[in-house]
Amino acid sequence: MAGCGNASPVETTAPVTTAPAQTTQATSALTTPAPVSNSAAALESEGEPSAKKEQADAPLVIAADGAVTDISPFYANSAFGEIVGKTTGVTLSGLTRAGELITHGKIPQIEMYGGKGYAYGGIADIDISRDEESDITVYDIKLRDDVRFADGEKLDADDVIFTLYLHLDTSYNGDCPLYYANIVGALNYCFDSSIAETITAEAADEALADEGIAELMRERLIIPVLEQQYTAVEAMYDDSAYSFYTAKYKEPQELFAYFYSLTDGYEAAGKDRETVIAETADAYGINYRRLAGMITGDETAYDTQALSVAVEYITRQSGESEPVHVGSVSGIVRKGDLSLSVSVRGDTSAFENALCGMRIVPLHYYGSTDMYDYAGGQFGFTKGNAGEVLGIHATEPLGAGAYRVTGHFDGALSLEANEYYYKGEPATKHLKIVTGGTGEAAYLIRDGIADVSDCDGTGKSFTAVDEANRSMEKILPVMSGDCGYGYIGINAENVKVGDDCFSDKSYALRRGIATAIAFYKEESVLSYYGEHCEMIDYPIIDGVVPETNGDNYVKPFTVDVNGAQIFTDGMTEEERYEAVKKACLGFFGAAGYEITDGSIVTGAPEGGKLEYTADIVCGSDHSHPAYKALENASELLGDIGITLDLRVSEDAAVLWDCFTNETQEIWAGAWAGTLRQIYLNGYYSIASHKLEELVETAENASAKDKPKAYMECLDRAINVYAAEIPLYMRRFCTLFSTIRVDVSSVTENMTETYGWTDEIDHIRLKKGQQQ
Repeated sequence: MAGCGNASPVETTAPVTTAPAQTTQATSALTTPAPVSNSAAALESEGEPSAKKEQADAPLVIAADGAVTDISPFYANSAFGEIVGKTTGVTLSGLTRAGELITHGKIPQIEMYGGKGYAYGGIADIDISRDEESDITVYDIKLRDDVRFADGEKLDADDVIFTLYLHLDTSYNGDCPLYYANIVGALNYCFDSSIAETITAEAADEALADEGIAELMRERLIIPVLEQQYTAVEAMYDDSAYSFYTAKYKEPQELFAYFYSLTDGYEAAGKDRETVIAETADAYGINYRRLAGMITGDETAYDTQALSVAVEYITRQSGESEPVHVGSVSGIVRKGDLSLSVSVRGDTSAFENALCGMRIVPLHYYGSTDMYDYAGGQFGFTKGNAGEVLGIHATEPLGAGAYRVTGHFDGALSLEANEYYYKGEPATKHLKIVTGGTGEAAYLIRDGIADVSDCDGTGKSFTAVDEANRSMEKILPVMSGDCGYGYIGINAENVKVGDDCFSDKSYALRRGIATAIAFYKEESVLSYYGEHCEMIDYPIIDGVVPETNGDNYVKPFTVDVNGAQIFTDGMTEEERYEAVKKACLGFFGAAGYEITDGSIVTGAPEGGKLEYTADIVCGSDHSHPAYKALENASELLGDIGITLDLRVSEDAAVLWDCFTNETQEIWAGAWAGTLRQIYLNGYYSIASHKLEELVETAENASAKDKPKAYMECLDRAINVYAAEIPLYMRRFCTLFSTIRVDVSSVTENMTETYGWTDEIDHIRLKKGQQQ
């Protein structure tokens, strides 16, 4: 689904666009063509065969970011590639609407969600057993006997094993690499080592601090990550959403250097890609955590990959005169033509992610059946050369999904129902996927160019939807899942009294400012999104809904310095305005500010200021969900003697510079990250020992206890430290044509873990639109 990225503190006029510094998916913009009738006629061309025949069974047309060539089952570099993967491939498992692993594929399991039962099936039954003493979890996988690839060949255990070994290979650089997924025996196999599995965490830490690891770290982690980011930067020049960067930095090497170079004044102009990446890597040395922080906002993000580097380094340093040939992975066991088991030691999350994300590919199509001998330790390709396989049939994927690719025509991809699909004939025989930006989704569907498209969820897009539906309903927007949240942040180190950002006076200062902003947040957000948003008191993070039904629940920034409610029922707007001014004055007084006549601030305490700056990234029309909140709060605070300067910029680089230089005071942004990323590794400067303890407790809490544990973290960051004013939850949004699509066939109750692509075989066109 479109619209979600990694942790990002910047909210621009396109609120659901991933922050460029963390972009990992390439995109391709589509210029909106002239309006056409509500049909797929615009996608037909003279060069496409059987155009007249196809009119009798018109395709469901899907628009997605990306390129027609981005369709390998091993990579999903864009939404386009992900949709192709979903429609043409199958995985061993998947997730329910609630995010639970699907373990019953043969006879669908029924799970409740939103008061209704839903059936989930798949290609396999997976029996999971755990031995607590050995800390090993065994996944016994039994495949259905009726699953066939689109060429009619049966999917069996050897195809699964071939796929597993491809993803385990150290040369594999596609999606879902498995060499750090804790499969028993995998490290020994990957590094031809007899000791890799026995290396302790302490030994790994020592290796990672050894300068001797630099060359290997560079080769295995630093360079590959930087290459991926460089590719993402190049893609920004094809996407208007990043024009505020690409207009300033005319060449990708300059923009890449701006994001990632650690060298002051580094000159990238005139240098080629390899040189810039190499020189940038030189500056990081072995400091992979610095790199992780620059890219994801979480310095621990690459710890697992770094551990693999440490294992390889220690193995090389172990004193073995010759590498020990390890021909297979002891934890992968073939039990029969349709069954196998996989054993995982310790943390199973990476392997379970692979169960849901790894497309099972046919050995006979991508590999070599002559090179497959399970008993002899051969798995369909040469060990260490998985990269050769990844390039095979890159634009002609073959899988066991509901559809198969039939051709490329004029920038569109044609697909036809897989006649061997194990779930039966799809409701719509033909699909066509075209490239189109999520920011143009409403126009593409309004003008009949697409039937389905994920949407960027901006106010502009929702306005386009409302305008299109003014005379008659043409577009159905479906919101699903949690895609982060919008907020206004306050940096504790830069907005404080004295030298201690965790003092009661510093808390009071920030609460005074936050109370003024929060007073206007609902009006501000609704003016931008209309009815297409969810106002929040506290955000949903990591999919955990915080506990808000306790006896001591407090709506943020609605009580005064004494803990009394600021507003009472029946207050007029004027009375509410005076009440919030009084509350703000109370906080400033508690912070040590001088208050004259009980109505205006006339002096600041040591370390405090009478003037602060709020940054917001938006256009000259001030179209942004947080703009009115900051503008009106500025006026209110001005009435009581505090100046809140709004620094409006169309260039997000201005705010990124503040983060880099740690000068940010107040800003409007959006997060899509973990609890740790946001509050401990984010831009608030509130990583106290107390908050770190609370976050660690929340991360390790049981599913039952997480809501309360997360709420304790949020209460500390928001109500105590006053570092954040949550505004609204962002949702995934998909638009459907009500003119052509039978909306009763659209997936019900979609979530971030279960969406319309999971039931692509159910979606059908209306009668009369199939002609």
